[in-house]
Amino acid sequence: MQTVTRLPVGLGLLRKLALPKKLGLLEFLYGSALATREIEWVQCSNGITWKLDLRDPTHRWIVYGDYEGGIGISFAKNALKDGGVFVDSGSNIGQWLLYLGSIPNVRALEFEPVESQRLWLEECLDRQTDWQCKTFPWALGAKESETEIQCDGARSTLRPDWYNIKNLHKQSIKIKRLDDILEEEAVNHVELWKLDVEGAEYDALLGATGYLASQRIKRLYFECHHSSYLLSKKLLFECGYRLYDLTESGLQLKIDEVIHATQDLVALPDRDF
Repeated sequence: MQTVTRLPVGLGLLRKLALPKKLGLLEFLYGSALATREIEWVQCSNGITWKLDLRDPTHRWIVYGDYEGGIGISFAKNALKDGGVFVDSGSNIGQWLLYLGSIPNVRALEFEPVESQRLWLEECLDRQTDWQCKTFPWALGAKESETEIQCDGARSTLRPDWYNIKNLHKQSIKIKRLDDILEEEAVNHVELWKLDVEGAEYDALLGATGYLASQRIKRLYFECHHSSYLLSKKLLFECGYRLYDLTESGLQLKIDEVIHATQDLVALPDRDF
């Protein structure tokens, strides 16, 4: 088993504290030094050991505290506090899973079509022998098909019109419908679906209309691109869901007719309110 890197003593102490703007402060204090270590196994702030590329600031956030500030992670922890099925589409290297996989009775279905990221995730999961996790090498979409994905780590996308100037590596992948996979896996209902697919969220929703229309997906936390906002909102409304902004003070009903930038949103069945 690979050696777990030793963190600076001060970092180990400070990350346990509830400091204002903690991620930014710890990045200022320790970011440059950590970045020289490159790829290593690290004991994260929640005690779970994970492989991280310390040159990547988003990986360093995991060292400092909850990923991306933690508001979504806190929502997910609360949603899964009693266990249940967690669908993680766009799981990447498991930035969300490492906070949720150890919760008792959580069953995680991890979708990551980019081979390098999925193998990274599976290597990390080899250490977590008591977690109920299954990885899938597919993207989620409206129908079963094959396509190409532009590979750029957590920013990998099915959108051929994105990142053209980067000349990114492309990988052939299969697309599956979430409805079909959940039926095959004998999943009756989903406690939380985290959907982060870099602009392809509407197609993913189309492939889950059976479970959505029967409201067997209890909570959806998704990154919504402005170009797909109205279509996604309409589809979810027709399936009986309302959209919310997740803020530090709780959920706020989403009333905007348009959005002008990518936003993280929550969808809940109407009957819940």
